[in-house]
Amino acid sequence: MRTMARLRTLTFAVFLLILLAGQATALSVELGTDEVLIVGGQVFTFDPPSQSGDKFLVSVSSHGNEASSVLAFGENITVGNVTYFIGSYDRQNRRLTVHLLGNYTSVRVMKKYDFSVEVIEAFDTYAKVRIKNTGFYPLNDTLSVSSSSQGAFPIPTSTILKEVELNLEPGGEIVFKVPNPGQTLIFSLNERGGISKDVSFGTLEPQVEIEDITSGEGVRVKVLNKGEPVNATFSLLYGGNLILESRKVLLPHGIKWVGFSNFINQGAVVVDYGKVIQQTFYFRPALLVLENISRDGELLRVILKNTGGESPPFRGFVSVTQNGVVVGSPTYSEVSIGPGESVSLTFKIPEEVRYPTILASSDSGTFSFTAEAGASGISVEALSTSIKVPLGGKGSYALVLSGSGRVKLSVEGLPESVGWKFYVGESEVEELNVDGSAQVVLVIDVPSLPRGFSVGEPVRFNVTIRDEKGNPPT
Repeated sequence: MRTMARLRTLTFAVFLLILLAGQATALSVELGTDEVLIVGGQVFTFDPPSQSGDKFLVSVSSHGNEASSVLAFGENITVGNVTYFIGSYDRQNRRLTVHLLGNYTSVRVMKKYDFSVEVIEAFDTYAKVRIKNTGFYPLNDTLSVSSSSQGAFPIPTSTILKEVELNLEPGGEIVFKVPNPGQTLIFSLNERGGISKDVSFGTLEPQVEIEDITSGEGVRVKVLNKGEPVNATFSLLYGGNLILESRKVLLPHGIKWVGFSNFINQGAVVVDYGKVIQQTFYFRPALLVLENISRDGELLRVILKNTGGESPPFRGFVSVTQNGVVVGSPTYSEVSIGPGESVSLTFKIPEEVRYPTILASSDSGTFSFTAEAGASGISVEALSTSIKVPLGGKGSYALVLSGSGRVKLSVEGLPESVGWKFYVGESEVEELNVDGSAQVVLVIDVPSLPRGFSVGEPVRFNVTIRDEKGNPPT
């Protein structure tokens, strides 16, 4: 008996020495029934026991060869330099602990079948995704893509948006688009129903945005397409729902300008690219003034200016009328006057026409100017040239301006202590447009104590009226 004991002890010692000499490694690894254990170049899998059984069917494949065995707890199978011991088993989660012993360089656990979802880009119209086979075996299945939304009561509802056939080797991938993704997408394998992925987007940004609306020959729209090329319908609306013009356009990725032949000052642009966006606009209309008018016999020369600042060009027709009847030749002249620009026109009118009306009309508005032919610029007449104002009181002068054009009003020669303001009606003005005639009131504010002037002595001053170029009226 002693000899046998010594023999067992000696054998055990030699076994330990062999392990140490071969640098054997011991490790415990947990894996599920849907996973494979990869040890170096070997692949270990198992089938779970029956509900009351304790036997596992295990398989180890290595370099095209496969070894299988039915093992109970504590038993093992050896393939090459690696021994696999059956450890504990979690029946609820179907997970087995395997103890490894032997020489190996790497250990990892992989899903037998699995995939990943990468969102490349997502908008309100589509989501582009990349599906990659991240499992150990080839993935040959049908992938269903559905959107999840909250129904009534509340009960979640699901709608299938797309189905894709997958034939992917391990590491293989496929890219495709899903239309109208909503806030959440569910990717699931049909044949392997337990494998699914959810992707949440939150609020999706629009694929197409209106960046600017400007005026040119017509209304022009600047749009940004942040996704793939898309067909879109552009509509120009007037008065809320009246469609003046529609255009179908292929929008490439990036910026594109789309123009309408019609021009309106106010309206809306609607873009339908699968989703509908709308933006209203308002262009400050052109503001025409009669800059000058002169006459030489039957020839009438007028100069019109667009003072609308950043307004669109005035495009329309100019004619000369009297009492609503066209009296000029040519009957009309077609003009295009940009902001800040002037145009000079010449008409032939009968000599007996003394007060012609210059009529400029367009789709965006009509301007009319009545002036005395032969006069030029603005004439000024003061209804009173002198008044008496007590200390601390106010006095007023009435001025009548005749002609057509834009003028600036000022006062020269008053002492600094005397205040002054120009009014048209109840509104204070410093400049105004004169169209035919206008009445302006100059209000003088005299201080309570004389400063810069003497009581009882007249204070002389001048009212200056100049055009936009600083020139006095002629």
